[in-house]
Amino acid sequence: MALVVKLIASGDIADYTPTIEAAIAQNFAIAAGVPFDSVQVNVASASVAISVIIMVPEDGTSAKNVSNVHSKFVRLLGTPHDATQFFSSIADGSISITSIDEPPHVLAPPSPPFSLAKSLSLAIDTSAHAGTGGAAVIGIVAGVAVFIICAIAVILIRKKRMATMRFLQVERKVRSVSIATLNAKPAGMETKLVGPRIEVLSDQI
Repeated sequence: MALVVKLIASGDIADYTPTIEAAIAQNFAIAAGVPFDSVQVNVASASVAISVIIMVPEDGTSAKNVSNVHSKFVRLLGTPHDATQFFSSIADGSISITSIDEPPHVLAPPSPPFSLAKSLSLAIDTSAHAGTGGAAVIGIVAGVAVFIICAIAVILIRKKRMATMRFLQVERKVRSVSIATLNAKPAGMETKLVGPRIEVLSDQI
């Protein structure tokens, strides 16, 4: 999980050297109780926009729980004055926060891809606790599953029919050519049509 905050500071972006950015990251890391490399600091012009992303492990202790870390930074960075105080130990206290552009908030992880099996499992589990409502959910999910299966079956049947029709068309063409060849057989030759093939039998030795 990640905690994100964006602050607007006075001054010039040129004043925010890599050393200052590292000090800002260290300040956030100590307050969040996470390793230094779990904090990402980006500085951009506007006057000076300081964006911070803190990676908080989901399996951390209660002190590092993302909810607790979020609550802590809401207190520390609640107002521009509070945020300025938070940076007071950096660059001789020259960082002055003028506004909180994005208050501390948790960045939600991306949604997992849709899984029909997981959806069915979830619906069954829900039904065990929700009675009639759960049964309705199972009915909806099962209906969607049946629809998908039927659609796939229809596509496969259509493909098979198209392949059969193409085969029959080719066979008709072959027979037409065979019959035309029979009608045009040279004198002294005997031909016999066998399926789509022509057997030529010579009456001369």
